[in-house]
Amino acid sequence: MDGCLTIAMREGHALILDEIDLVAPEQLANLNAILDGDNLVISQLGGLIVKPHPNFRIFATANNANSDSTGLYAGTQPLNIAFMDRFLTIHVDYAAKEVEVDILGNIAKEIPLVIRQGMVELANKVRKVFVGDEESSVELSVTFSTRTLIRWAIQTQRCQGANCPLSYALDRALLNRCSDETEVEAIRTWSTAIFGDHFSQAS
Repeated sequence: MDGCLTIAMREGHALILDEIDLVAPEQLANLNAILDGDNLVISQLGGLIVKPHPNFRIFATANNANSDSTGLYAGTQPLNIAFMDRFLTIHVDYAAKEVEVDILGNIAKEIPLVIRQGMVELANKVRKVFVGDEESSVELSVTFSTRTLIRWAIQTQRCQGANCPLSYALDRALLNRCSDETEVEAIRTWSTAIFGDHFSQAS
C-alpha cells in the first residue's frame, strides 16, 4: 500500500519528518538515496520504481543540534553525519513577542490584551533565565514553550471562578513541573512584578 512517502514523491508534496532525532540512525540511512534525488525502488513489489516529482521535498524537525548534553530531550540521539549532510539546517527560535500575543488572542479571546502581553513577557523572562541569558540567583529546570504559554492562556480563561485565575492556571501549566520551591517562588515573584494586582500568591 502507498504510504506518505510514496504519495508525496509521486504527487509532489512536502513530507515532514517530525522529531527525526527519535528515529534510529540505521533506519534513516534508508532515506539517503531519496534525499539525493534518486528514485525509490520497492523490492517487495518486484522492484517497483517511484520517481520523485519535481516539487517533492523532505523537511525534518529536531529538538537539539545533533547532541543533547542537557538531558532535556530524553530518547533523542545523534544523527548520522552523512544523513545530516543531505539537509540545509535552519535554527528556529521562539516567535516574536507580538506574534505570540496574537496567538494567545486567537485561542483565548476573553483575555485582555494587556494580560496577554504580560503572559508573553513572563514567558520570555523565564526563557532567558533558563538558558543563562539573564542573571538570576535561581537555576530553572523548566522553561516556557509556546505550547506551555497557550496552555496557560486556555486554563486562565477556563478558570475564571478561581481565586486568582492567572496564578491558578500558571501552577497547572508550568509551576507544578518545577523541581524545587525556589524556582516556583522566583517565577511567582516575576509574575507579581509584571501583573501587579492581577496576580497574587494564591493558587
